[in-house]
This record gives sequence, C-alpha cells and structure tokens, in this order.
Amino acid sequence: MSSLQNHRSLPSLNLKRESGVPGLFGMRPGLFIQATVLWLFEVFCVLAMPILTCQMLLSGIYLGALLYSFLSVYFFYTFAASIIASPAMWYAASLIKSQRHRQAEVILSAVLQLWKRMPCRKDWTFYTLQSNLALTYMASGQYHKAENLYGEIIERIEKNPNQAKHPLAAVYLNNLAMVYLHQAEFDGAEKLANQALAIWAAAKNGDQAGRAYPLSSLLEVHLHKGDLAACERDADLALALCTQLQQPIYIVPESRIGVYVQCLLYKAIVCFRQGRVEEAKQLSAALLRGHDGGLHPNFGYSIPGLNNLACEFMALGDNQTAERFLEIAYEILKVHPFHGDGPVLLNTFESLLISTERSDEIADLKNWVRPSKMLLEG
Repeated sequence: MSSLQNHRSLPSLNLKRESGVPGLFGMRPGLFIQATVLWLFEVFCVLAMPILTCQMLLSGIYLGALLYSFLSVYFFYTFAASIIASPAMWYAASLIKSQRHRQAEVILSAVLQLWKRMPCRKDWTFYTLQSNLALTYMASGQYHKAENLYGEIIERIEKNPNQAKHPLAAVYLNNLAMVYLHQAEFDGAEKLANQALAIWAAAKNGDQAGRAYPLSSLLEVHLHKGDLAACERDADLALALCTQLQQPIYIVPESRIGVYVQCLLYKAIVCFRQGRVEEAKQLSAALLRGHDGGLHPNFGYSIPGLNNLACEFMALGDNQTAERFLEIAYEILKVHPFHGDGPVLLNTFESLLISTERSDEIADLKNWVRPSKMLLEG
C-alpha cells in the first residue's frame, strides 16, 4: 500500500511493512492460521461428540454415552453457530475489501438471522458478525439500522463488567459514535468516543495505538463546536498513533486507512479556517494523491468532511479542486443513491455547477441511478 508524504510533518502510513504477506482482508497470516485451526477444532467437536455418543450406546457403555451426549449439547451450544458464521464473515470481508458492500450485507444479514434463531451462545464472534453488518449499513448510509445493531451489542456487553472493559467494546462504542456523527448527534457521539478512548487508554502498551480511532471520531465534534485547536491536536495525535508499527490485534490494518484519511481531511479544514491556506492545500493534495494511488477507506469517506473541504476550495475560487473532492463523494452516492449524507452533497455540487455556468448538468447530477450491472450483482 502506498503512503502519503506530501506534508513535511506528515507521518506515513505503510500497511505493507506492518502486515507482511497479506492475509484475508488484511488479517495477519499468523492470526488467519490461528482462526482457521480454531474453526477446524470447533467443527471436530460438534461432529465428533454425537458420533462418539452413538458408538458408546452401541457398545453398551451407557455412562460414557451419557457423558458424550452432554458434551454434544455443550459443543453444539458453544460452537455450532460460529462454525456457520466464520466462513461467511471471511467471505463477506473479501467482498467489503472489493467495495461490494451490498453483497456482503445480504450474506451477513442471512447468517445473523440464522444465528438468532439457533439455541447457541452469543459470544464475541456474534458481536463481530453484528458489527460487520452494521458497517455495511454505514457504508450505504442506512444509519438507523447500524444504530440498532450497535445498540444491541453494547447493551449485551455492558451487562458483563469484563466484556465492558475489553478493547473490542471500545471498537463497538466508537463505531456507534460514528453512526451518531452521521446523524448530527454530536453530544452522544462525543460521550461514546470518550468512553472508547478511556478503554484504549487503560489497555496494554501494544494496544495504546487504538486511541487513534475515537480521537478521529472526535474531530467532527470539535469542528462542530468551533474548537479548531482541539481538532488539530487530536488529528495530529491520531496520525501519530495510527502510523505506529505496533497496532492492536483487534483491528484489521485496512481500518487504519479510514483514520488516516479522516485526520488529513479535518486537519486540512482546520488549516483553511485558521488562514493557513498553503498548508491546507498540501494536506488536500496528499488526500488526492493517496486516493489516486488506491488509498481508499473500506467503508467510505466522510461525505460531510469532503463537502466541507470542497466548500473551502470554492471559497478560494479553486472550483477544479473542489470538484475533485465532490466527485470522490459522488462516487459513493452512485453506488448508494439513497445515502443519508446525499442531500448536503447535492446542494454543494449544484452550487458549483451553477457558478461554473454548467447548469445543464444538474439534471444528470440528480439522476442517481446505479448501472444495471451493479444492480444485477447486488
């Protein structure tokens, strides 16, 4: 993965150096092997226990048959749903990586409904399945659905004091904060992001870099409040944390791209509003160069952030650069035409077209119809 190095104090993001030979959806090869071995063990337990029970019955060893029957029920309760869900999540992850969120959504939704109907344990794998589905909803702007899923996860986790302090709890809290941000619920987002930040701050040294994720969520809150100094401070700290070599094992390397891009985006906006125009232009150029080089957030850019940055360039009279950022956001909307952040982008894009005497293009702009091929592929 290429890095961005357009600003003299800007730390570079090098995913390739960290992860070595890439595994599935950026999963480190060692972790992927461990997950596969664990899945095979679960399959063995679920299938072997009933077979052993039958063998004991046929051999007349009734006490042993009773013991293995109890083990059969226990392993089914513990592992059966996970056996089905894990391969589905791995496949959905590969679809997400290729930006095929709709297909991933269909798979994850079907498996989640199956798991809910099965009399099986709801563990971290279940929460991960819910979270992955919620992320696909976020990518398509279905924020109410994402909010409901994360609400269910957090409600379950908070009932267990140990789970409530786990780094994965911080991940889910921050993801819900991001959902709130998209719905302009800034107070709720700030509260959740700070809760996640506190969990990461109390984590082991190797997981301290996880603070970058809630810090990046707080950027929009700071901007909304007009606290530009806090916005830049947290952006710089998040950039430093997400570019460290040692990262939390609970977060796939590609997720760092979203943090990195978010920090560059909001720091550029801060620089514009503080009159540091040249610095803002350098950061914006870094964003565009990274985008052209394939540095894309897996679950989409912040459309409000891109819109704000485009407005700053329009205010400078640089409509060409403004249109570049609007087009990046518009690519998301062409795939997800009912995206919740669509109206704000439409208004800005329409203003740009009018100011550049291209009013005749407005009708095509509003015709957010996905190509037939995309519809057929889901």
